[in-house]
Amino acid sequence: MADSVGVIERLWRYPIKSTGGERLRSVAVDERGLVGDRLYAVRDGEGRFGSGKNPRRFGGWTACSS
Repeated sequence: MADSVGVIERLWRYPIKSTGGERLRSVAVDERGLVGDRLYAVRDGEGRFGSGKNPRRFGGWTACSS
């Protein structure tokens, strides 16, 4: 039997980059990571992507949950 390295306490997925995530009971994993994680992103009217690093540019959208 392999040695235990740790315990997974919670699973979270963030389907829309830089927004609140969703807590999961289980999730499939593929070569990209968690299935459905960060599939979408938000852009402003000029085509710039939203980022949690600069939330003022996009108003309160980073407070939204997936």
